Amino acid sequence: MNSWEVLEREEVEFLGSTWTLLPGVYPMQRVRSSRFFWERLQELGPVESFLEIGCGSGALSVLGVKAGTYRSATAVDINPTAVENTLLNARRHGVESRVEVRRSDVFASLDEGQRFDLIFWNSPGVFLEEGATLTDHERSVFDPGYVAHTRYLSEGSTYLTENGRLTLGFCGNGDLRLLEQKAADAGLTMKTLAEDDQGSHPHWLLEFRH
Repeated sequence: MNSWEVLEREEVEFLGSTWTLLPGVYPMQRVRSSRFFWERLQELGPVESFLEIGCGSGALSVLGVKAGTYRSATAVDINPTAVENTLLNARRHGVESRVEVRRSDVFASLDEGQRFDLIFWNSPGVFLEEGATLTDHERSVFDPGYVAHTRYLSEGSTYLTENGRLTLGFCGNGDLRLLEQKAADAGLTMKTLAEDDQGSHPHWLLEFRH
């Protein structure tokens, strides 16, 4: 894991554009899944409003707005450095007026009436026992007790428009059976929209519906 931890500010290339990457933020350009999820999310648009949980550098939200896939995006992250990073990249790419950025633990900082056509989280799917203390970087990989996943599944539908879609990017190092059980506990069914079985472990784009 430490081989791709960001330790100092970097200027990086991702999907044909240059991005600022700050220490402790998820390095989207170093992992195959970032490109996979970007490509698959484009197939779900265009939509008026997009919410990205765990935005990291903000690349998926910024790219989506630039491409016209999302008319507007709200990007949130529990890591304050990721919030700063997303703001930097939104300004860099000239879409700061259409990308709202907030610090939030899953949905906690959203307004009560906010609704979105598409919600996505490239989640930290590796399971640890509840109570583990994590660094900001480790939070982008691990979710102790799947506490954050449980909240995402139980609260996500509240923030959808009438025909909105709740999606999740999940990795093969996570516990897919436990995730499906958490979804069932929340009254949701889980569907695989796309799978990438290349690389060291698979990734899935999942959708959850009542």
